[in-house]
Amino acid sequence: MHPLQSTPPVALWNTPILRKNTNVDLDDQGLQALALQGCWQTIIREVSVKSVAPVEDKLERATYLVLALMKTKQYTRAAEELQQLGDFDSSEFSKQTPKGCVNVVPFALRLLHAQLPQFLGKPKVAIDLLYRLLDFCLNKQSSVAGDPEEETELDQPSTTGGESATGEETQVGKIDSKASWSRRHETVVWCLISHHLLFGDFIVALRWLNWLLENRRQDCKVWFAVACVQLMLGDVLEAKVSSQKVSDSSLSILLQGLCDFSLGEHRSAAGVFDSVTANVSVRSAVLNNKSICHVHLSNLPAATNTLMVGLHERPLQTVHEHLVLTLCTLYDLKGGIAGREARNQLANYLNNFIPDDFDKSVFLQT
Repeated sequence: MHPLQSTPPVALWNTPILRKNTNVDLDDQGLQALALQGCWQTIIREVSVKSVAPVEDKLERATYLVLALMKTKQYTRAAEELQQLGDFDSSEFSKQTPKGCVNVVPFALRLLHAQLPQFLGKPKVAIDLLYRLLDFCLNKQSSVAGDPEEETELDQPSTTGGESATGEETQVGKIDSKASWSRRHETVVWCLISHHLLFGDFIVALRWLNWLLENRRQDCKVWFAVACVQLMLGDVLEAKVSSQKVSDSSLSILLQGLCDFSLGEHRSAAGVFDSVTANVSVRSAVLNNKSICHVHLSNLPAATNTLMVGLHERPLQTVHEHLVLTLCTLYDLKGGIAGREARNQLANYLNNFIPDDFDKSVFLQT
């Protein structure tokens, strides 16, 4: 028996945990530290883009601010901040370099601008902007590949020795820039895949995934995504075929569990999920799926204990709205004062470190 299995829920969630650190400077490193901790309210409260110079600093702060506003679902205000910035391609956001004028708008800000309409009830506008951003990335790739002098300051890699750049270093910078725009292009493709899946356009999503596979046949994450979409379509057999091409053992085993679950083989799926819970990248999903398997097997104590133990052992790597909602629902099924008290103690425990964009409605009694 696991040592925590006999531990009362209230005592379990009274365990102290490290709190978020918001005492940082509001420079690039400080803003990044706040973002990594999910301290979005602190960023909103402390960051201002008014009267900030030079323009690169203004745009950097604007990117963090818009991201924080979107994370906390303040979409209208995020739109207002973007509107105040104006046209990204205006001369205001250009910088003169020895190689000519370059645009200094961060790619992250362009991506946020493209995604925001989705949250304002304008999904078609978001899709259109994402496809435009896709073309923007392709044009940048072509420009860098076709012009040996085409290189922006934003894309140059930092030198390690402090020496002036040689011809060889310039060539490396050019390759790095092309690779950067290729990665950005793929980032937009993944965003498009997500948007299409959200609206049930599974075939379009699969077409984009197949496009990714044209140059990355061995990419286990792409194959994993393909198998997941096939499961959404109910094609378990094809999903099993795709899972065989996933080289990452944890992802492959996770797919096996999902296939078993889709076929109603809950006991087998629970055993499969149990073998991959140590993998941090898929830990939350695996634990949640395993718990639901126990629910289907009418073993509510095992379902509850799976989530309690997993969350307590690695809280920062495990916490997720879906997992917490499942655990709170299981507490509700337990009923009575003990169930309500366990839910409240869990909420107090998690409030020490969950990000500001965490949906706290999961703590409310269903």
